[in-house]
Amino acid sequence: MAHLPRMDCLTPFLRRGAGMLFAGLAACSNSSGPSNGVPAQIVVTVVQGVAPPITSIGFPTTIPHGASTLQFSAYDSASRPITLDPARYQATVTPVVVPGVYQFTLANNLTMGVNVTTAATLSVQWKLVDVIASRTVIGPVTTNVVFQ
Repeated sequence: MAHLPRMDCLTPFLRRGAGMLFAGLAACSNSSGPSNGVPAQIVVTVVQGVAPPITSIGFPTTIPHGASTLQFSAYDSASRPITLDPARYQATVTPVVVPGVYQFTLANNLTMGVNVTTAATLSVQWKLVDVIASRTVIGPVTTNVVFQ
């Protein structure tokens, strides 16, 4: 008859293995790496020529005079960055044009050009839409923007 090891001899090894497993799972859940989750927060980066980019949570409250590019990205509800697929998500701004003040143009679904010609403070409404599911993911949100 074969002799089986006593279970109490294995207990420390099982505990250590389970502890490492749970520690590994906890580390994964707090990961700061990219997520495939649902966007919960928008980040917009304003790029203008050689000036340093300006990044804001939500739509920027100030956009400089002249031509700029707005790049949309997102975070999920656990504050992990999400790689937004322009084939799936689309950022929109309305009104697109205010004659004599600004004009937005869509470069792709997550990148816009904007040209500011005159200083003004105006309200714009923005949102992020899942074009595949045909639903608004974030917004619409109204923001007062200073066009400098």
